Amino acid sequence: MDSKRNFVHEGTFILKGFIRFAFYAQKENRFITDGYSMNFLECTAELIFSDNQNFVLNTKEFIPDGSHMLYRELSIKGKITPSGELKFTWPEKWLELGEEHSDILGQFREHTGFILSNEIIKNISEYKGSFDGNKFFAENHLVGYQEEPGAMPFFKEIVEGPIKINMMFDLEVSN
Repeated sequence: MDSKRNFVHEGTFILKGFIRFAFYAQKENRFITDGYSMNFLECTAELIFSDNQNFVLNTKEFIPDGSHMLYRELSIKGKITPSGELKFTWPEKWLELGEEHSDILGQFREHTGFILSNEIIKNISEYKGSFDGNKFFAENHLVGYQEEPGAMPFFKEIVEGPIKINMMFDLEVSN
């Protein structure tokens, strides 16, 4: 389907795919993780349209180690244009490893060692993308500096910044 063609978004779509996290060290001109070969979560989702403009995306993300352990659950509210362009923000609250979380800056700092300001929170939480009736793809972009070791294995040692960060919802309608 032509991504610029107007179509009606209605009903519920069952999606499957990945949540991807890419980090690129600019000074070293290398990917720390690309989000495709490593640093991703398997994802199942339900995309529910309440009308032709508003949707809720309920996701369940799993650790891709064969255990199928539930890592995170999100319920995201967003908007979509008739041509399929979508926009949403990270939810205020979510479940991770069975516990409720509400501090995206703290969570990001714990995982990566990045100290981010409140000014950056909008960039972390704002996603833009498209849905064409089959493929749902949304991403955000920001640049940061690692100021302390993070919990992720590739951030145990400080990586000199700036570091480009890209977080992606990469989903398709499941048959």
